[in-house]
Amino acid sequence: MNKKRLFLIVQSVLCVLLVVALVASAINIYQVGLAEKAADPLSSIYTREKVAAVLLGVPVLPLFLLSLATTIACLVLGIKDEKGNKPVRIVSAATPGPTAVPVPTHLALRRRVTFALALVFIVAGVFNGSAMDVFGKAIKICTECIGLG
Repeated sequence: MNKKRLFLIVQSVLCVLLVVALVASAINIYQVGLAEKAADPLSSIYTREKVAAVLLGVPVLPLFLLSLATTIACLVLGIKDEKGNKPVRIVSAATPGPTAVPVPTHLALRRRVTFALALVFIVAGVFNGSAMDVFGKAIKICTECIGLG
């Protein structure tokens, strides 16, 4: 196997593992925060201390550093994906023609899945009260920092 290809595979695997570790950490913070919120309704689910403890924890920081190291190594060695720099031409179905390229089904599926996940997370945030937290913070920024009101 080519060394360049091996570097790219290792970098991709590390990035995927990092994303999985970050998602698991976020879920862990949320579950612990909900348990604390059940005991004390005025406590905050997300605090700097909780997030820092999780991000500096065992699975996340080493994966981040390894991923960063492989990215820097690829930059220094000039390793890049040859297929990554080619533009993707996507023409909508509204303008068919001889040069029209249909959207690949896997790309369309990824877009739909990402959109559906975004909607699920937005709805979950609204139902758990996060929208009101963001709204309250926005009000504080406008009234305290910018000086409106």
